[in-house]
Amino acid sequence: MNRETVVKKAVDVLINVPPSEVDEVLALIRQELVGKYRVYKAEELLTLANEQIARLRQRLCELFTQGEVTSEQVDAIVACLESKRDEAIAKVADVQIIGTHVPLLAAISKDFLTASVQMPMVQHGEKIGTNYLADDAITDEVELPEGCALWLTDVEDGQQFLGVSPKDAEAVIEEQGRLRVIATGAVALGIHTDVLSRHYVDAPGSRFKGAHEVPNLCLRDGKPGLGSGNVGDAVAEWGSASCSSYI
Repeated sequence: MNRETVVKKAVDVLINVPPSEVDEVLALIRQELVGKYRVYKAEELLTLANEQIARLRQRLCELFTQGEVTSEQVDAIVACLESKRDEAIAKVADVQIIGTHVPLLAAISKDFLTASVQMPMVQHGEKIGTNYLADDAITDEVELPEGCALWLTDVEDGQQFLGVSPKDAEAVIEEQGRLRVIATGAVALGIHTDVLSRHYVDAPGSRFKGAHEVPNLCLRDGKPGLGSGNVGDAVAEWGSASCSSYI
C-alpha cells in the first residue's frame, strides 16, 4: 500500500474526530504503533539463526538414525544455512518489523528433502508430523534462491489472514510488496515456532495438484499434518503466511 493511499485512509478515519482532539488521537496512534514494532540487533539475530540451525541439525540427526537422511545431507543443509546466514541477518538487522513477525526462519528445499522426510521434524507435544500429500504433486510458485536450504526473512505466520482465503490473501500480500510462503516454509514454521498452538498455516507460495489446491500445515487429531485446501476457501482457523525475502 503506497503512502498516498495510507494518508487517504487515515484522513477518512480522522475526519470525524473533533479538531481539538486530533493531536491527542495521533499521539495515541503513534504510541500503539511503536508498541507493535521491533528492531533486532545483528547479535540477537545471530543467536536466533544459530538456534534454528542447531535445532535442524538435532532433528536431522534423529532422522539419520532412522535411515531417512544421510550424514552428507545433514552436513550440506547446515553448511548451506551457515553460508547464507550473514546475508539473511543483514536483511533484517536494525530494520523496524512488526513485533509478531519471525525475523528469520531456516527452511529446507523440497527438492533436496521431500516434505514427507521433513514433516517428522515438526513436533507438537509428543506427536510428530506427517505429510498427507504426494511429494511429486507439490510445486513452488515463487522464485527461490539456489541451494539445498534457505532463509525466509520477516515472516508473518498467517495470523493477519485468519478467515481469509489464500486467493484473497495473495492479492494483499502482493500489494504489500511481500512474498508468499512456500510449503516447506510452513513446515519450517512448525519446526521452529509454536504456531500450531495458535492457528493453522496456508502456504500460498506453493500449489498441490495444479492451481486450485494450496498446501497447509494443521493438526489432525492433535498430530501435525501437511495437507491441502482449496485456494478459494476461507476458514477461521487458517491463515496465509508471507515473508519479505528468500535468501
